[in-house]
Amino acid sequence: MKKIIFVICLLSNLSFSTAQTKSEIFNADSITWYGLDFSLIKLLGSSSFKDPRDIKENYFKSINDVIVNEKKKYNLEKFLHKKSIIYDLEVVKRNNDSVNYNNLTTDDPKYSEFISKRMLQELISKYDCGSDKGIGVVFVMENFNRMKDNTAYDDFSITDENNTASMIVVFFDIRTKMILLSGRMTAEAGGFGFRNYWVSTVYKVLKQIGDQKYNDWGK
Repeated sequence: MKKIIFVICLLSNLSFSTAQTKSEIFNADSITWYGLDFSLIKLLGSSSFKDPRDIKENYFKSINDVIVNEKKKYNLEKFLHKKSIIYDLEVVKRNNDSVNYNNLTTDDPKYSEFISKRMLQELISKYDCGSDKGIGVVFVMENFNRMKDNTAYDDFSITDENNTASMIVVFFDIRTKMILLSGRMTAEAGGFGFRNYWVSTVYKVLKQIGDQKYNDWGK
């Protein structure tokens, strides 16, 4: 059985919100999707990621493209409970293009959960969104984790609870760059080929948000 593991701790040093401001997320009819920001990601299990340059130069973009090009499946209006979605991936494109692929892979387990509140706010504060109003949402990718995986490094064709992706879901005020709500969510990877294998985790997280977490956050 596929599992979705999520941690939304509003009082932890990872997740945070302000009661007076997070309501803006739920009152908004539309929201801007900024995509998947890979600028902080770590690929855990270096023997399973043999070509980090290829991952950076090709797959960061192609994984983001799936969500834009397959709107029927990645139905952001449905999952985020909005009447309309504005797509703007220019910020994350610049961030993802700036990643040093030599620093992507690691075998250090500390990177299974390492993105802090401070790191998130520093990242979002630097966003040049090209707009002065509204609510934005971005998934800050924390890791692709194959540390416990015993399969061949190029076998991206099965679903395995040992292989997961962790990401921080971040809602923020576009004008002030203030983070209104954030939370770490983790899902199992699965699918054929590197792109589909890892983008499946984003779909599972989106579905969990649409089915349950969005309403929980709004309480």
